[in-house]
Formats: sequence, structure tokens, C-alpha cells
Amino acid sequence: MQELENTRRHLLTEVRKLDRIIEASKMINSALDLDKLLMAILETALKISDAERGTVYLIDEKKNELWSRVIEASEPITIHLPLGKGIAGYVAATGDTLNIQDAYLDARFNPEVGKKTGLRTQTILCVPMRNKDGKVVGVVQLLNKRDGKFTLEDENAIRALSAHAALAVEKERLYQQEKAKLILEKELSAAHTVQVQLLPKQFPLVEGYEFGARSVPAKSVAGDLFDFIPLEKGYLGFSLGDVSGKGMPAALLMSNVQATVRAYAHLTPESDECLKQASNLLFKSTSPEKFATLFYGLLDTRNDKLTYTNAGHENPLFLHEGQLIPLLAGGPPLGVVDGFSYEKDSVKFAGGDLLVIYSDGITDAVNSEGDRFGIERLQEVVRKSSTRSADEISTEILSGVSRHIADTPQFDDMTLLVIKKLR
Repeated sequence: MQELENTRRHLLTEVRKLDRIIEASKMINSALDLDKLLMAILETALKISDAERGTVYLIDEKKNELWSRVIEASEPITIHLPLGKGIAGYVAATGDTLNIQDAYLDARFNPEVGKKTGLRTQTILCVPMRNKDGKVVGVVQLLNKRDGKFTLEDENAIRALSAHAALAVEKERLYQQEKAKLILEKELSAAHTVQVQLLPKQFPLVEGYEFGARSVPAKSVAGDLFDFIPLEKGYLGFSLGDVSGKGMPAALLMSNVQATVRAYAHLTPESDECLKQASNLLFKSTSPEKFATLFYGLLDTRNDKLTYTNAGHENPLFLHEGQLIPLLAGGPPLGVVDGFSYEKDSVKFAGGDLLVIYSDGITDAVNSEGDRFGIERLQEVVRKSSTRSADEISTEILSGVSRHIADTPQFDDMTLLVIKKLR
């Protein structure tokens, strides 16, 4: 009879453990507050194992360490453990379950943690938390079973609970990733709207000239810019640039560069001095890795004279009386050297001449075989389409790039500005 009663009590205990595990499973499907959920799982683990204290550790892959996400102790503390160090660190690194009967006889045990919590550790049960792919994402550690040593049944029950804990961790991480993605998408959408508004909405109306421009960002916001700056006495300033980086940081830097060049264009009639002042300001107001390549031109529409300065940008192509001439004079990118004195040069437009300014996203565009579009292909398109309008020429160039890369994803912003002198 006594044996039967003991069996009945054992079965009843196991049923209660199973009920608690089922309750933990229900919580997974209804909760998004990970701390509360893990604490509930830990409390369940303490009850079914009759342990005195416990901790749920999560792995921080960036720091290569464990940290205590929730802890059942007299005074909550935060514990950080390198992977592989201590009992929990060992379990996280190896994925093994440890059931230790005397902590101080195990060389992996770190008594310093016990000193912080004021608890003398005797027995330890430490179980890895594995996600659905079998990857260890954390550890459940229980200390000091009240009525003896942790059993095989305890191991199985905590292992089942740890699977639910791992599911909770993955669920929250996916939720947070999706939440962050939605926030980023809203920010990028807002930045894109602002950026589009900053770009010229129409081409300048200049007698004897026509203009074409295109900007195709690799992401929703770009690091390229083009601009037209109407000035006094028949002058037209224009620029095309490429700032370092991509996405939101590049877009913010782009708007800063655009505003700076616009401001100095009105303050000085010289292209080299304009870029010198813009570069100095950028150097002083940004970190060293922030810079911009930029071509700035000043067109005297009365005399058909173009004065320009090239700050580290791709060399524009000037098609003059059938000859392609690269425009080189200038210096380093903006924001790289403080106080640098840029050079300037000038050319004269004749009827039918073309100026094609482009970002490196055009020439660096690659197909599936890694073959760049390159300067030679660009020159060929410019020559073949030179009799067309400026707008049509810019369209032909982008079409040529598109045919070249085919289905290969665009990896860099592509921007063009075309100026044509009418006959």
C-alpha cells in the first residue's frame, strides 16, 4: 500500500509539473513583455524543481557574453559572464546540461557571483535554452534544491520550460526587429520626401541652353545630389556631388553640403573660393569619415563661358566640337583637408557642345559577371546620343546602364546632369 501511495504521489507531482509547463506555453502565445514572461517561467521552474534561487541568462552575441535578464534573488543585480566562464557560461558555450551536486567541488564554479547575491551555493541545475533551430540563446540556472539534489525528472522539466523560454526570446526579438523596421521605414519615407523637395523641381530657363538631370537612389534616400543655383548678372551655378555613405546618414550630409554650397555661391563669384569655404565648414562640423566629392560649375550665359572646380569628383565629360575633354581642375573631396586652396579652370561652349556630369554609380555599375559599365561605355553613349536633347541624353545613359547590369541589383546611387548648348 505504501509503495502504491508513493507512486500516486509521484504521478500527482509530475502532473502538476506538466500543468505548470502547459501554463507557461499559454503565456508564450499571449505575452509580449519578455521580462514578465521570463520571470513567470523562472518562477515556474523554481516551483517544480523546489529550488531556492534562479536566473535566466541571455546571450549577447555582439559582446560574446551572458547577462542576467531576470533573476530571483534577495536583491536584484545584473550579472555579466564571458561565454565559457562559470557554470552558466560553460553551458551557454557548449550546450550541455549540468547537474552539479556540490558546487565548490566543480572547478567551473565561480563563487564571486554567490558573494554578490549573499547565497551559499550547494547544488546547481543549469540548462541551455535552444531556439527552434537548436541554437543556444540563453541559459536557465537553478540553485539549491531544498530537499536534496536535482533529479533527472527536474532536468527534463526544466529542459521543457527552457524551450518555451527560448521561444519567448525569439518571439520578442522578431517583434522588436519588426517594430524597428517599421520605425526605420517611416523615417526613411519622411527623409525621402524632404530630399525630393530639396532637389530642383524644374530645369533653369536659359536662352541658348537646355538641361537634363536624373537621380536614381540605390536606397529610398540617396547620397548623391544635383542642384541649380540662379545667380546675378547672367550667371548660373550648378553642382553634382556624392557624399560618403548611404541611406539616412548620407542623405543628411547631402542636404548639409547642398545648403553650404548654395550659401557660398551667393557670397563669392569664384568657383574655387566657393568650394574652399564649403570644404572648411564641412571639415570643422563633421567627423573625419564624412566627406563629399563635388563638381561645381559657374556658367556665364552671356559669354558661353564655364568656370569650374572639381572637388575629387568623377571627371565630367565635355564634348566640344566632337572631342571629349575631361574637366580635371580642382582638388580633394570637400571636408578632407582644412584650408585647402582649390584650383579652377574654364572652357567655352560652342553650338552643339555637351557637358555630362555623373556620379560613380554610373561607371561602377556591374553586371552579374562583375564587369563595370565603365568610362568607355559612357563615352560611347554620349557620342551616339549627342544630337538629341539634354533630357534624352540623360535617359539614354541610364538606359545603357540598365541594359548592362540587367537583373543585377543596383548597389550605388546613380546621378546625371547634362547641359547642352543649342546651335
